[in-house]
Amino acid sequence: MPRRRRARVEAGGARSIDDLFLLADVARRSGHPGEAVAPLERIGREHGADGRAAVAAFTLGRMQLEELHQP
Repeated sequence: MPRRRRARVEAGGARSIDDLFLLADVARRSGHPGEAVAPLERIGREHGADGRAAVAAFTLGRMQLEELHQP
């Protein structure tokens, strides 16, 4: 994601599920899995009715187990 786009999403407070997934993906793929936790948790809280919230929950659990070593 271009730096300006990421800064705008962070500064403006990501609201859409797509923006939250984007923040989480960028954090994970750049080697910062701990920074992906908050956006993934927010997806569950704020977009629980969206079917993609299950994907966020699965991703969070897998990431915590495999990357953050928090069983």
